Amino acid sequence: MLNQLRLGDHICAPVTGAGARLAVATTFTAEGMRDRQKVLLLVDRPATLLPRLCQQVAGGNVALARGQLRIDTSRDLFRAGHGRGQPAIDRLTAEIDIAGREGYAGLRVLTDLTSAGPGDLDAG
Repeated sequence: MLNQLRLGDHICAPVTGAGARLAVATTFTAEGMRDRQKVLLLVDRPATLLPRLCQQVAGGNVALARGQLRIDTSRDLFRAGHGRGQPAIDRLTAEIDIAGREGYAGLRVLTDLTSAGPGDLDAG
């Protein structure tokens, strides 16, 4: 399914375990890089994922160095209500605009909700 994503698509892919999360992140990143998209991964433990991902994805270190690949903590999106409504949309809209200005075909975002705490995803 990840190799069939087009700009604007959204999927929810529940995964269990670190190995499955790495596999999804690897495929997601490689496909985005192949399609000349900027890849933003918002994950639970960026420092743990980064070296493993760069080992698995051909050109991962180069993409990281040139800014095509960025890995941040998913916690930031949910801190202070940023995962709720308009602030989250504003953040992602800004990231899309930046990707376009940098010459990428689009922005591919993976958000790992493992670190989302109680109430972080509430609508209110």
